[in-house]
Amino acid sequence: MTNANVINTGTGTITMDGTYGIGMIAKGSKLTNKGKITSTNISKSVGIYGDSAVVENSGSVKITGTGDTNNIGIYLKNSTGTIGTPATGVTQSVEVSGDNSTGVLSRASGGTGSLVMAGDVKVSGNAVAGIVADGTPVTLNGTAGSNCR
Repeated sequence: MTNANVINTGTGTITMDGTYGIGMIAKGSKLTNKGKITSTNISKSVGIYGDSAVVENSGSVKITGTGDTNNIGIYLKNSTGTIGTPATGVTQSVEVSGDNSTGVLSRASGGTGSLVMAGDVKVSGNAVAGIVADGTPVTLNGTAGSNCR
């Protein structure tokens, strides 16, 4: 892990538009989103991407698209992710729209990742998924999971 720390503060807003966008990215470092990541008519894009990183999201991620978009709200690859902050009760949200899209995707090889989920996930479109964990242990806290729709 490097000493880098990518931060979107509580007053920050990242806006994306178009194709193949990434709102925030960290590789081998720490990523913290306390603000908003939003988009308009986007496709093949990711709100937050962590690769071998520590990702903490207590903000909101809203990735909006129509048709066959293949969008991902939060993608964790061999990363440790905390989505929402269960200790403080702060509720965050991940909202993704468009066909073939995923709210939160966590993939790990060799047990090098985990996901703690305490927020809401909302996905809309055809062939969508709220939370996908591939080789990653998932802990659901509070109302997480019951608010996955």
